[in-house]
Amino acid sequence: MSKDLLLSICIPTYNRYSKLHPMLMQLLSCERKDFEIVIQDNCSTDGTRYIKNDIDDERVRLIENPVNIGGIINGYGALLDARGKYCMICLDKDCVTGTCLSAFMKTLESMPNVKYGLCDLNTDAENDNQLFVTQKECFDFFAYRSRHPSGMFWRTELL
Repeated sequence: MSKDLLLSICIPTYNRYSKLHPMLMQLLSCERKDFEIVIQDNCSTDGTRYIKNDIDDERVRLIENPVNIGGIINGYGALLDARGKYCMICLDKDCVTGTCLSAFMKTLESMPNVKYGLCDLNTDAENDNQLFVTQKECFDFFAYRSRHPSGMFWRTELL
């Protein structure tokens, strides 16, 4: 974990360069510098491995699997490579704006005891964001609402 990074946005991907590139550009439009984007490429064949050549930003890290390990394990791998205080899962087909990211990070800073939660990444900070202090609250929410995993976040130290 790095003291300088508040958030690691962990993106497992497989053959979605055409969706991933625009999303990265949106995320990188965020004026904050205290986040990283961890792309876990699951042996894509569409040129995803070259995305770092197209996006020259130190906030982006690309981790390439030598073989395809399946989607679920690839997602866990992305989370395990997080270096921020918090890590968040974000699927490669989502649309996230830099403005929403900035607002979410400000919320995280204002509530230092939060351990788990869900941020609706495709909306602004005033909408359906949920922050949880206990693991039970978090799991109950996800189990009963059956939410898409994008926007789920945890304190990295808990993983």
